[in-house]
Amino acid sequence: MVSHYYPERERAADTAVIIANSFNGSVERGFGRKAQEIANTIGAQVLAYDRDGTGNRYTVSLSLHHNLVPSRAVQHVATIGRLLDNELDTTTKSVVLYGHSGAGPEMAALARTELLPAFALGLSDPVGVRKLNFVQGVLGGALYTRNYEWPAKQGSPNGHTESKGSVFRCLRNRHAGRAILEACYYSSLWASDFTVKSIQELAEKQPELGIYTAFASSSLVGKTSFVQSLIEHINSLRTDTASAPVVATVVPNTLHSSFEDPTIASTVVLRTIGLVAPESFAA
Repeated sequence: MVSHYYPERERAADTAVIIANSFNGSVERGFGRKAQEIANTIGAQVLAYDRDGTGNRYTVSLSLHHNLVPSRAVQHVATIGRLLDNELDTTTKSVVLYGHSGAGPEMAALARTELLPAFALGLSDPVGVRKLNFVQGVLGGALYTRNYEWPAKQGSPNGHTESKGSVFRCLRNRHAGRAILEACYYSSLWASDFTVKSIQELAEKQPELGIYTAFASSSLVGKTSFVQSLIEHINSLRTDTASAPVVATVVPNTLHSSFEDPTIASTVVLRTIGLVAPESFAA
């Protein structure tokens, strides 16, 4: 269930990074390669896993007959937290949690369980930052995908990605069914403000935990004005200089999908670590 990825050149043997798959991703379908690249870039072990109801933890019955609601999220994630704690190497003393998009609420919930020796939480363009109804969620996603980067076809002249104009293009691949069921299973959580409330609680109750949230300049979660107000709110949560920083920012010239790039994801992880322990990952 949990896959381990070790760096080619180790910088911090006592630190591990835990990441969960984002929407319609899987350790077996490319997410594992991303985890290995992150491990190599940051110089620390990465533990990667598929969220409940996705990837190798996918079941039709789970997605059709259940819906993960915000009030159950922390208790639900505690199960994976206990598993991850058992998976840590005996030399691991500290953990960094990182989640992109649909994995954002999960990592925030995992931090709240306090089952792991986490000293930093990193999020990139996480969902679960405002309450939405079904229509708002669907229309928002459809409008956003006008600027989404989808994997380019083999031999594409414009590099590793190309811009697509319709959300329905994602339904053409053989994993579309799983994507739809995953969206159903997580719809209540993703259309809530669970992630923001989690950041607020962590800022108040876990002063030793550094929190770094990076939003895309063309964000999935809302218009520029909304994202800016959200950033201001997050940055105001912890002003005590004796506590670990809580920082939110916009990464220029990025789309929501840009954080799927291991290089950009690694930058977010390193900046997250730098909030609390900048010397640990010195080159």
